[in-house]
Amino acid sequence: MKVKEAEIRIGSIEDLKKAVGETIRQPPVSDRTIVFVRDAKTISKMLSEKRLELMRAIKEHPSYNVTMLANLLKRKQEAVSRDLSVLKRFGLVELEKTAKEVTPEIKSTKVMIEI
Repeated sequence: MKVKEAEIRIGSIEDLKKAVGETIRQPPVSDRTIVFVRDAKTISKMLSEKRLELMRAIKEHPSYNVTMLANLLKRKQEAVSRDLSVLKRFGLVELEKTAKEVTPEIKSTKVMIEI
């Protein structure tokens, strides 16, 4: 499995604008997702114990859909779906939807935090 990186940066709106300008001048590595957050509290919510457990389960069982993951983790399907939505919003997972099910895929297997 190829390592895909997520880089989490903490900073102000001005820092974000500067980072966007740098990205325009030098495009990022294609296997890297950059997430910009305002504070460490956001990181702790994004990477909570339950969400990290969910990401590990997705990595270990890549063909599992949301229902199967919920059963594996002994969690409600709604809670798993909600966590997947958060992880998707931050670019850490992708969701493959079919008519009857949703199967998540890990987008980033390595997370770096830049302060």
